[in-house]
Amino acid sequence: MKKNLILFGILVASINLNAAVINNSIEENINQTANVSNVKFSVNVSYSGNPLSGASVNIIQEGKSIGSATTNIKGSAAFNIANYNGKLVSITTSLAGYQSYTIEGTALSNGKSVNISLVKGTGSATTIVESKVESIYSKSEDKVNKIGKKAEQHVEDTEKAHEGAERYNEDAKKTEDAVISTNDKTEAIRKKAEEARKKANEDKTIADKTRKEASELSTGAEKEISNTSDDRAKSAQERTRLAKEREENLSRLAKEREENLSKLAEEQAILEAEEAAKKAEKDAKKEVNQAEKEAKKETEKIDEEAKEKEAAAKKEQKDAEKEEKEAKEKAKKQEEAKKEAVKNQKEAEKEQKEAEKEQKEAEKEVKAAEKAKAAEAKYQAELEKLKSSQSSIDDKRSKIDADQKKLDKKIKKGKMDAEKAKEEQAKIDAKHSKLDESQSKIEEKVKKIKKKYKK
Repeated sequence: MKKNLILFGILVASINLNAAVINNSIEENINQTANVSNVKFSVNVSYSGNPLSGASVNIIQEGKSIGSATTNIKGSAAFNIANYNGKLVSITTSLAGYQSYTIEGTALSNGKSVNISLVKGTGSATTIVESKVESIYSKSEDKVNKIGKKAEQHVEDTEKAHEGAERYNEDAKKTEDAVISTNDKTEAIRKKAEEARKKANEDKTIADKTRKEASELSTGAEKEISNTSDDRAKSAQERTRLAKEREENLSRLAKEREENLSKLAEEQAILEAEEAAKKAEKDAKKEVNQAEKEAKKETEKIDEEAKEKEAAAKKEQKDAEKEEKEAKEKAKKQEEAKKEAVKNQKEAEKEQKEAEKEQKEAEKEVKAAEKAKAAEAKYQAELEKLKSSQSSIDDKRSKIDADQKKLDKKIKKGKMDAEKAKEEQAKIDAKHSKLDESQSKIEEKVKKIKKKYKK
């Protein structure tokens, strides 16, 4: 019976836990995609094809930074974002002396490599990638919420049934405990009664044995040098002048060339940045398209799971109501068992009282028998004292009887005259008279002893 109640308690606790998990699971599925996991990717930052080190790269999602890094000497910043939820992010890159650049609305994936080309100057530039992912999730959320409300109602109904089942279960447990307690008491009472009977029987046996002994008494007992380069110059006055002119011409030409190259490089960087931005936008759109497909697939899965959970909640409600009914019936049976146990207890208490009464009576018999035995022993002891006196009288009586026979024989044969015979007879009578007095005293003592011991 105890084992059944424990199993029932575990079942009720399991149903309550499943009911609570339904709403949590629906909310988690709305907020996450199937690809929730750690995601590793890199962002490569360059200027005119050359890597830029020290650039700051920040990953933003819903206004919060979920990752940041600085590019190394190769212009690369590595990321490892734990528990990425699949939602769209913005990638912002900045470096002193260059315009900051942001890609908005891109999705992350394992092994992804994002290439960003910066342009010198100030201010910022942004590429926005259009996405339907949020809209897909929003519609799915509305749909799931509706299903969720139905599931919640099933959960509420299930909880009510559980409460009823628990209440009946508690009543049944209390009743069962009462039955067990009563049965234990009954068993203890019966055990005491049995012990009392056993003791009574033992006492009766002792009493019988004592009586027998008394009767027998009456008959006999855990756990670079720098490279320093030293420029050495040898010059003569003329060579110095010519060298100076050449140096001035070369400096001018070098400056013009540098200005031209710088202008060309800047134009090239702008072109490369524009191409990189276009490529980044194209890659981001590709990622977004993939994310939209996954979002549709995931929301379909979420919808299906929500329906399954609703059905499960409905089934659990029915099961809980069934359990409640069974618990109610069990509680009723326990109450009947309690009444029967109380009845048995009363009967056992009655038996105990009767057994205890028998035990007391047997104890009285033992005491009485022991008392009688002691009295009999004393009685016999006193009789023993008189026995020797009686033996002595009997011996003397036998001798007198022998003398009487001799006298009678002589008288019969006429060997003794009448006078002599009277004298001899008087002597014999006197001896008998004396013995009669002694015999009377012994008999008187015997009467007193019998009166004393109520014989």
